[in-house]
Order: sequence, then structure tokens, then C-alpha cells
Amino acid sequence: MYHIVKKESHTNMELPTVFVDRYMPSARPAFVKIYLMGLRQCYTSKPKGNKEIAQELGLLESEVIEAWKYWAQQGIIRLKQNEGGGYEVEFLDLSNARTEPYVRTETKPTYTSDEICDRAEDDANLQHMFTQVSKMLGKPLSTVEAETLFGFYDWLRLPIDVIILLVSYCVSIGKKNMRYIEKVALNWADQDINTYEKAEQNLKQMQESNVKINRVKKIMGIYDRQLQEPELLHIKKWLYEFQMPVEMIQFACEKCALNTGKLSIPYITGILEKWHDKGIKTLQAAKEEGDAHQQKKSEKNSSGKPQNKGTKFTNFKQDKLDFSDIERRALVRKNNAEG
Repeated sequence: MYHIVKKESHTNMELPTVFVDRYMPSARPAFVKIYLMGLRQCYTSKPKGNKEIAQELGLLESEVIEAWKYWAQQGIIRLKQNEGGGYEVEFLDLSNARTEPYVRTETKPTYTSDEICDRAEDDANLQHMFTQVSKMLGKPLSTVEAETLFGFYDWLRLPIDVIILLVSYCVSIGKKNMRYIEKVALNWADQDINTYEKAEQNLKQMQESNVKINRVKKIMGIYDRQLQEPELLHIKKWLYEFQMPVEMIQFACEKCALNTGKLSIPYITGILEKWHDKGIKTLQAAKEEGDAHQQKKSEKNSSGKPQNKGTKFTNFKQDKLDFSDIERRALVRKNNAEG
């Protein structure tokens, strides 16, 4: 059970400006409300517990607990384990806190096992993270794995709930290798995916993207293998650079097969690029464009067919022939020759 460590009772509550300037903008709205409500408990003789805070704010008790973990990671409260197995929430003095944002170094710092153990001993969030990741991977964490995870927290400044969600996603797609997980973590950090909401939205977009890519794979008759990198780049170009619906990609594949007798990725890219340049974004518009092109081609062939102007043979005017006269003349020539 969490509870608030009391401060001296005051009529007015002191809210550090650094909290508003630095910490509040990037935090979940619910976490901000929980922090303020918790801070309020420091100035009362009967502080409320997590359940009461959750009820008053219309939230779940689990959200209150997650908020304390988040703020502990941000370094503005401290969670201390008590004898009963619960944790005390201590609000730290922020008067000397730095107001400038954290700047990540290009290379990951080196951490010792003792340093990680000491930090985890004082930080319930780290203990929770290591335990959860170990369960997801199905084995105890190695020293290197623990150091890498700690780097997500300390170096990349990813919240604990985001790290757990990230690892859960990687495990769900069969990627338990810590190098792969670190690659995803770096990508998220570079994209400022540093809140649970952003992480959830990113995963949703990735899942939607995978569905579209798999549909294109089936259209192209690829069932028994993974896409090669050049193929994947082309498909992503069709979907996201050209913004083409899957139905139009299928139509382009059909046109390619009809014109070439096979599926050629560069040829399909050419079709889609032409539609993109012309602003054709629907299947109906693509079909109409194809019909118009075919009609124009037919009209050109029809109007371009050379007219039969004739030759000196076809224009030669033939007289009507009298075959009896020809026969008579031939007989006269024969008799004269014999005489």
C-alpha cells in the first residue's frame, strides 16, 4: 500500500514552478492530477491513500500506482519500501532542480553491476521492470541484458511502463534478442515515443501497417517467405509515400501481369508513381484513367490508318475485252503465216 509522507501542515500548498515548466508538459494528464492530489496530502493531517485518491479523481487505483512509478523515474518523488511490503511516497524538494531538458549522449554509458544493483535497491520501479522483463523472456536476466535495460531507463529516459510495453511487443512477435529490443528502444527514443499513450499509438500504427503489408504480400503471391528488404521498401513506398490504398496496388499488379505476363516490382512502382503524380487516389479514378487512355489509343490508331490512295495499277482504266474478236485475230495471223 502506498501512502503520502506528510510535510508540515500549511494553509497554502507550494507547487514548484519547475514542475510546471519541465515535468508537466510531457506527462499524462492523469499523472499530473495524481501528483497534485498527492502533493495536497502532504499538507493535511489525514492523508488519503491510493484508493481514496483514485475514487476522488475518477481513476483506477492501478493508475495511481503507475503515476507514482512514473514520477519516481522522473526523479521528483522517492518510493521507499516499508516493513509491511508497501511503499511510502516522498515528495522531493525541486527548488534546486535543473530546468533545462535532458540531452542524451551519442554513446551509451557504461554501467557496473554494483551501480545497477544500488539503483534498483532504492528504486521500486527498476525492481518491477527487471522482474517483469525476466518473466517475459522466460529466464533470469544476464548482466549484459540488465545493463541494456537500465540504459533504456537511464540513458534513453524511457519510462518503466513504456519499456515493459516495448519488451512485451518484441516478445509477441518472437523477437527476444536484446539487440533487437535495443534497436526498437533507440528508434522509439529518437521518435520521442516517451509516454505510454505514444507507445500504444505507435504499436497500433505498426500493427495496421503490418496488416496492409501482409495483404500486399498475398496479392503478390508471397506466402512462404519473408519479404526481402528491397521488396519491403517498395511496398512501403507504395503505401506511405504514394499513399495508395491496397485495392489500387492490387489493380496495378493486375495491369502489370496483363501487360508483361509477370509481376515486376519496378513496373508496378512506375504505374503507382504515375497515378501519384496525376493525383489519382481512388480505384475508380484509376480505372477511368485507364479507360480514357485505351480509348485515346484506339482513336489514334483509327485516325492514323493510311487511306487507300491507289497505285498506277489500281487506277488503270481497263476496257471491256471481246474474247471472240481476239480469237478471230489470232486465227487470221496463223493462216497468213502458213500461206
